[in-house]
Amino acid sequence: MFTRRTDLQLERDSLGRFLPWLIAFMVYLSVLAFAGMLALDDIATRWDRGMSGSLTVQIAPAGGGGEKQVKAVLKVLNSTPGIATAKFLDQDKLMTLLEPWLGSDALGAELPLPRLVDVTLEDGANINIAALERRLMAVAPGAAVDD
Repeated sequence: MFTRRTDLQLERDSLGRFLPWLIAFMVYLSVLAFAGMLALDDIATRWDRGMSGSLTVQIAPAGGGGEKQVKAVLKVLNSTPGIATAKFLDQDKLMTLLEPWLGSDALGAELPLPRLVDVTLEDGANINIAALERRLMAVAPGAAVDD
């Protein structure tokens, strides 16, 4: 009779018959993890691409944040090369954005909320954010650029 000789003596152990199934399951899990990683990478890339063409300018309420400052900020933004549009978010739009986090009850209180300007950049625009923030601080103290 011919017996097969291997370096691993798995035939002697009764649990050795489960080893191929265990290896197959581990390969399945590794392929599943790799597919999940590829899907998350694609989602992160799309999210990053969607966010790369916009900025938000915040005008601090402590700095006044009046209409005069908003108009001055919009003037600076519209005169900056590489900026396609700059839109002021009115108080109603800001409250709509904050309602999921603060609730409708908290919105009735007098909260010192900053004024927000939504900025859309032109495709391929390369804007010096630090220089833009310095220009905005000159016309509206407390203004900040969030990319």
